[in-house]
Amino acid sequence: MCVLQIALLFRQLYFSRTQAAASRVSLLSVGGQAILDALLCIAHLLLCAMLQPLFAAFASIAFFKLVIFSIFEIRYMFIIHQSRNSQSATAASFNGLRRQLATLHARFYAVLFFLLFLVYFLANYLEVIILFLYSFWVPQIVMNATKGLRYPLNRTYVVGMSAARLVIPLYVYGCPYNFVHLLFSDYRPDYRMCVALVSWVGLQVAVLLSQDFLGPQYM
Repeated sequence: MCVLQIALLFRQLYFSRTQAAASRVSLLSVGGQAILDALLCIAHLLLCAMLQPLFAAFASIAFFKLVIFSIFEIRYMFIIHQSRNSQSATAASFNGLRRQLATLHARFYAVLFFLLFLVYFLANYLEVIILFLYSFWVPQIVMNATKGLRYPLNRTYVVGMSAARLVIPLYVYGCPYNFVHLLFSDYRPDYRMCVALVSWVGLQVAVLLSQDFLGPQYM
């Protein structure tokens, strides 16, 4: 799934290779997915320490997630940021671009650490937090409607990335014979959470794709 996500990111990067195309992509949508990948990377690193027999499997997934968010997605966020400030970016010096990139990194990791504390202190509301994290297409839908944008994202990227990102939560909440019972003896599958996740992400994808056909402000 990680390799598939990298391939889909390459496809989307090629789709928005021009400044005009990149400026139509929501920075919050890409940032939300990067935050989600960063949290999954940290979670798999913690699992490496807790489940030693599965160290190699969890470490490899953590490495792929690190590559996805730290190399591809943060770089894509910087491209989007530059496309919206093309005139200033063109005239800016190397030090100016470096400061912009440093500011983007600082904001990203500040949000990441805030969410880590949120997950820790609000562990009883983990399902609500997960549904919030899986709302990454909402900013793009709102941006399309407010600015009248059509075809901001590659459709294969939208559908493929949505499906790939659902694999981990569906495995955790829906598979009755997964590794979670090794950590929590009272673990039980939560099929309602699986239905809620698939329905919520599916609704976002449906609205996002329908904006291409019916118009960004049809609703």
